[in-house]
Amino acid sequence: MKRLVFILSCFLLFYPVFAQQETTHWYYGRNVGLSFRNFPPTPLFDGASSSPEAIAVTSHRQSGDLLFYSDGVTVWNRQHQVMPHGKDLLGFQTSTQGALIVPSVTDEQVYYLFTLTCPRYDIYKTPGLYYSLVDMRLDGGKGDVLATTKNIQLLPQVTEKLTAVRHTNGRDYWVITHGYDNDLFYVFLLNDQGISAPQTFQMGTIHNDMTPQLTEAAGYLKASPNGKMLACAVYNELESRPFELYDFDANTGKISNYRSLGSFFDQYGVSFSPDNSKLYLTVNSQRVPATTETLVQFDLSVVLADGTFPSTYLSYPVVIGQNPVAGEENPNQERPIGLTWALQLGLDGKLYTSSPYVINRPNEKAEACQISTLEPQLRDRPNRGFQYGLPNFLQESFANLPAIDGLGENCTIEQVFRIGPNPSAGPVIIEMQERCRNPYGLKVYTVLGQVVYHQMNVTALSHELVLTSLPAGLYLVEIQYNQQRKIYKLVKR
Repeated sequence: MKRLVFILSCFLLFYPVFAQQETTHWYYGRNVGLSFRNFPPTPLFDGASSSPEAIAVTSHRQSGDLLFYSDGVTVWNRQHQVMPHGKDLLGFQTSTQGALIVPSVTDEQVYYLFTLTCPRYDIYKTPGLYYSLVDMRLDGGKGDVLATTKNIQLLPQVTEKLTAVRHTNGRDYWVITHGYDNDLFYVFLLNDQGISAPQTFQMGTIHNDMTPQLTEAAGYLKASPNGKMLACAVYNELESRPFELYDFDANTGKISNYRSLGSFFDQYGVSFSPDNSKLYLTVNSQRVPATTETLVQFDLSVVLADGTFPSTYLSYPVVIGQNPVAGEENPNQERPIGLTWALQLGLDGKLYTSSPYVINRPNEKAEACQISTLEPQLRDRPNRGFQYGLPNFLQESFANLPAIDGLGENCTIEQVFRIGPNPSAGPVIIEMQERCRNPYGLKVYTVLGQVVYHQMNVTALSHELVLTSLPAGLYLVEIQYNQQRKIYKLVKR
């Protein structure tokens, strides 16, 4: 049972506690996306981006409203318009993690937008890792890329790998990338002083630059939701390469304890499970033991005698009638062979791929993780669809999320909730019927309309509201459930 505690300040001002909703909206591929305001997620076809790989999106951390998104080259606001000064960023659309958005630690209206281009694209862009600042107060609240803080170079030679982890102090961030044609990790501290000079850690394998057409720069670098591990894919089309796992210290920024989890061709998509017990990797289907097996799961809860972890090849179900990549018609193709896909957790606790597949129970072992195809409305739209990449998010938003199946679509809000005791001098319980379980939004107001609590995506069947710090009186409890809304009167004695 989750306790939602209201705290009364000495001035009788109420400060709401918010769930993190930065990952509510996704845009990726060819003008497609998902909204996680409800479960199952709602398809979006209004995106302005058409990026094969690089994409970063952020939503308001409290309301979940879309703020802006970028493919590393262009920045679009919530109305899908190019922001002022939002063109010609020095990222590249075919960089695996060519864009990443991290909030400022000193100003909640300002965001750091990191972009990168590796040297193999130097005929198009000046390579390197850069950052630009976006101020959401500007352009009428739609945001503006600050012209004076745009395309500031941090490093000249990097791969396509870019992620960030929150510091253990709960305020600062570590921004992490990998060097080009070397075995160096670079770790930057983002704090109230700005961005520090990087720490460097030499370990693992050299990510080689072999020819202009072939490099090991591609592939995802992902942190575990608890911020304690890093997994790094090394893409190589000609030979198998080690899949790299490291420990990460979010207090010091130190990377340590390199382990190879085996060698694979064409490593690309990477994700941990919400409970950090499983690790997933996509590899090229033409170079694994069976051509229908392109997803590998590692069980990190079991350590073998050699210090590695048991792994399982998982099979995708067959999809017939449409090539899910870019929505191209191909009725004879069962699924795209020879492609590698991105992986990204959603707010419903499921693991999505940049293909028509979803892992419904990513915390579960082997086939119990339940791979299925996406609903047709989430994948079928002419000239719009998946490509390779998915949004590059901070993974902390997905820590310990339960897998939600989107039950309760046919339940009315009057059937679902019971609030009591009412009146109450102590705790108040909000109960949701299990057969109608589906995430809901919760707000509590004073009679003057002041919001004293706001949370989206409440999933527990029973919530306890502790009201002892609130003065006696009448309060209004608003529940938003399955696009329905109801106000309950609550009397505090």
